[in-house]
Amino acid sequence: MLIKRCNIWKTEEIINSIEEIIDDPTQLIKNINSIIKIAQKNDHRGFFAWANWELNGYKDRAALPSYRKINATVYKHPSSWFTEREYRETIEYLKPISEVINNSFNEWSKYETTNIWGTPLTYYIHKSQFLEVLQGVIKKIKEYLFKVKRDLSAVQIDLSFIENKQYREYQAKLLKEKLDISKGIFDDYLIDEKEKEILAQNIDLLLKFEYERNFKFCMIMMGAILEFLLIRYCEKENIHKGKNFVSYINTAIEKDIFQEQMRWKLVQTHLRDFRNYIHIQKEMESTEIDENWYNTMKPVFEVLYNKFKSS
Repeated sequence: MLIKRCNIWKTEEIINSIEEIIDDPTQLIKNINSIIKIAQKNDHRGFFAWANWELNGYKDRAALPSYRKINATVYKHPSSWFTEREYRETIEYLKPISEVINNSFNEWSKYETTNIWGTPLTYYIHKSQFLEVLQGVIKKIKEYLFKVKRDLSAVQIDLSFIENKQYREYQAKLLKEKLDISKGIFDDYLIDEKEKEILAQNIDLLLKFEYERNFKFCMIMMGAILEFLLIRYCEKENIHKGKNFVSYINTAIEKDIFQEQMRWKLVQTHLRDFRNYIHIQKEMESTEIDENWYNTMKPVFEVLYNKFKSS
């Protein structure tokens, strides 16, 4: 009970520090970092993702909140085919919040680019548009704090602004894995923050390939992730030091690691070989990876992956 009460006090302390400066746009980065601390500690995945997207920029347009769709004046430069033209356009602003803050101090911001035909374009964005983005972020922070103060344990995953259901499910899975990794679930296998980041990137790739139904690269990524975790597990437990994945899988079978001998045999006979399909010649000479193979191997991967998580 004492640990839980201390956790509540710590959260309240962070909330109070945010609320003191919540309406100051220049303090947004500090406040977003504070939101990450609360969300990470309490497994609030949707807000954890949103805060990281705001800090680092949005890679996927599907996850972009409506307040980041802003108006710009576009000047289309003259070419041999067309005369110059000026028009209004709504654009999706994907860049980190730091750039939004910097641009909000200037009356106008200017960006040079080209369209798909190579015609030069100049975008002019008024500061009012960036100020609206900042207000959108502040509103989102206030919404989160309201939910946390009302019931810390009942804050739901909030990805409702993502319209595509499949993409929303993919993001929900990804958030869970990234949050688990950031909270240290694989720290026994990882040396430093760089390794933690690389593992998260590989999990991201696996889930992205699943979302895209790219079964070949799903199999390759599953094999690569299991290989890394198995090698690190064996090193940690002083079980075996081999030269390649084959020897480590043999050890997993012989030692019956996690009492999952049969699943390790499936990794040996199927997943390990599919992982070699990164080599085109190997793929040409072997069995085609189709959805049936993926459906066979995915449950095997999931069980073993979760065994590493809980070991």
